[in-house]
Amino acid sequence: MRLSGGITRKQLTDLNERRKAMRTEWYYDLLVYVLEEGDEEVTCDYTGEVMQPGQKYCKVCGSDWNEEISGNISFDYFMDNRDDFEICSDCNNVIDRNNDFGERARGGYVCAYCIDRNCYFPCEDCGLLIESDDYEVAEIHTSPYPWHDSPFYVCGDCADDYWRCDDCGNYYTSDVDSIETRDGGYICSECFDNSYCVCDGCNEVVPNNEIEYCGGNCLCEDCYSEESDRAIGDYHSHSRYDLDKYNINGKIEWGDLQKPENKLTIGHELEVEDGENRNKMASDLIEFMDNHIYCEHDGSLDGETGFEMIFKPHTDDAFRALPLRDMFRKLINAGFTSHDNGHCGLHIHFANEWFGDTRLEQDDNVAKVIHFYNEQYDFLFKCSRRAERDARDWAKRTPCENFEEAKRVKDYYDDDRYCAVNTTNMSSFGTVEFRLGRGTLRYESFMAWHDIHVAIARNAKTIEPNDIDINHWLKGITDETKEYILERTGKVVA
Repeated sequence: MRLSGGITRKQLTDLNERRKAMRTEWYYDLLVYVLEEGDEEVTCDYTGEVMQPGQKYCKVCGSDWNEEISGNISFDYFMDNRDDFEICSDCNNVIDRNNDFGERARGGYVCAYCIDRNCYFPCEDCGLLIESDDYEVAEIHTSPYPWHDSPFYVCGDCADDYWRCDDCGNYYTSDVDSIETRDGGYICSECFDNSYCVCDGCNEVVPNNEIEYCGGNCLCEDCYSEESDRAIGDYHSHSRYDLDKYNINGKIEWGDLQKPENKLTIGHELEVEDGENRNKMASDLIEFMDNHIYCEHDGSLDGETGFEMIFKPHTDDAFRALPLRDMFRKLINAGFTSHDNGHCGLHIHFANEWFGDTRLEQDDNVAKVIHFYNEQYDFLFKCSRRAERDARDWAKRTPCENFEEAKRVKDYYDDDRYCAVNTTNMSSFGTVEFRLGRGTLRYESFMAWHDIHVAIARNAKTIEPNDIDINHWLKGITDETKEYILERTGKVVA
């Protein structure tokens, strides 16, 4: 006998190789044996015929779950009664249709013994048999959450009747809600909770790793790009009339705006250039500063990398409490410069109320400032760190020899905003602008320039006309500012 006994999966693999060489000993996938001289006697269990040498016969699969082989059948009888038999797709022996057997979902039939041996189980939809390790078996879930789930299993064909989560790959019944993503796929609610977000711009569902945060909103890449572009507005595109104002306690409510202490606000304009991805940086800074700033283009800056940060009006103590060091560090780490590029400016706006309660008082006290600035321009120029050419173009001296002349030239220069002390906004926006400062991302230099001008604005109301004494005008500055002035000018301020 050339072949004998039941066969394992490994033996089947070997036999398949041999089948190519011994084609006459196979019928389709049926294992066929040939009796030879000297072999033990073989009897066909269906006809009672005793096999003769040279005759072909087959093994019959076990008639119950425990038997591998239940008998023999002559090949001729099998062929004559083909409709009464099947071929086991696993062990390649004959299946008697009167015995237990099953039909596989991926085609073919299996005997009862192979069903048990290879752990087949029925598809819960069509009833066809599937193996536990069959790549086509699908686990169907009734809920994305394990504590509510009662999964069952179906074959690959029946799995097409269910929807599949494009993220985790699980199949779900139709009564489990699916969530459509921006890309047209569908995900389960657990994947949404763990890995997705609704874009606040377009309301599309997108993966968390494609989300950017801007102004407290989560945005997809497209909406973030649009929002970032909008983060830098056109020059003077923001209304100065509608800006929020802040004191040390936060945003000043409408009913408190007229309190005297809340009128003394300051606004800064800081220009930067040279960094990477200015739109993203502007958007990130607006969010980081909790909307205490906004950003605009400026024609004096590089059109690809430059932009201007404008601080909303703050009282002095509120402004000093802002996280300016961290903001400057973000800019520096992204490659932005202000002082080092040589032409960025730092402008400071003071509300008119710093200089008096009435417009007459304000005009007189601003004239004192103009006279002081003119007489001490060289000193302030050194403190400003400005280059002479830039100062001449953007923050020129207002010539006047005394207080009375300063009052006259103030009116004369009211249409020229490129003065060191710019008064063109007093009637329109209610501010006086100091333009001489050079941009900087060094916190100490920035705050020293701020401190110098807070002192000038605070002292303007009490200083006598024509008094240009630096110690009088800078009364109240911090020790750090005194050190800065000494470093920059060599002058000791008491």
